[in-house]
Amino acid sequence: MNNNGLHCLFFVLKEVISSQGIKLSESDLLLLSGGFKFKYEIEGIEGDETPRSFKIYGGEAEYSKIKQNSNILITPQKLNSKKIINDLIVLLENNITPIVYTNCFYLRFDKKNFNRNSDKHYIILNKYIPERKEFLISDYNFKTKIQSDDLLKAMRDQKYKFLNINVTNHLSREVIIDNIFKEWQNFANSFMDTTFHNLLQFQNDIIKLLHIEYNLSRELSIYGLSKSLKHPRGPIISRKLISSNPFLSSECRNLYYELYKMWNHFSNELLRHAYQKSSIEEVLLIYSKIFEKEIKAASIT
Repeated sequence: MNNNGLHCLFFVLKEVISSQGIKLSESDLLLLSGGFKFKYEIEGIEGDETPRSFKIYGGEAEYSKIKQNSNILITPQKLNSKKIINDLIVLLENNITPIVYTNCFYLRFDKKNFNRNSDKHYIILNKYIPERKEFLISDYNFKTKIQSDDLLKAMRDQKYKFLNINVTNHLSREVIIDNIFKEWQNFANSFMDTTFHNLLQFQNDIIKLLHIEYNLSRELSIYGLSKSLKHPRGPIISRKLISSNPFLSSECRNLYYELYKMWNHFSNELLRHAYQKSSIEEVLLIYSKIFEKEIKAASIT
């Protein structure tokens, strides 16, 4: 069953927090965490001019910021690896809904990633069925079940961690909404000092990558870059989340919806270029339009 979420972490946070009576969207949580941004990291090999991989960030969760802006406590905790299943069952029996860290490589229900892609993924444990030794779980794509042995395998890479959420002393909805808008203003006010420079440097690094002579390493690097842009933490999803937030002006939302489409177009055009179906000039033209639109969007509240 498809849940149609956009961001695996913000979706599960939204679901658990909403189940405790506080209605927040994925977009609200992105802004409350102060995590809306653009930054990136490049991993390379000494002596090789071709970047080995890109890791692009368009949105991140900062739990301390969420606490500051809502007084909702999100606490990463580690389970005792000798009795993981027992501990998870006890949490559920005490009406605590754990969000567990997993590696999607081991999740059989996720056909797209199972035995293919290795990445951190968050799922909600909703219920344990002892006679079948399985958990009913949900994430931003599925409501399904998982055998306890498979869950252990998926959690092992992430050191058997889970998120505990406490909303007991949460701030009023009015104050939370006010803080969402304040975080947006903080982003807009700091744009020229942070995000602008990151976007500019990214443009320089893209130009450098695209002008490397065609070879397998270059193609793999471009493929990885395109994939990172489409990752839930990347700018495509984060811009789409912002475009859905009702507390921002319609003009602002429309600009970010355009940016969502433009970043997606850029990601696809990179792949076309890797397969020699698009020129360097075509790729850079799309990015230059994104750059201009990002500046304009950040000036609108």
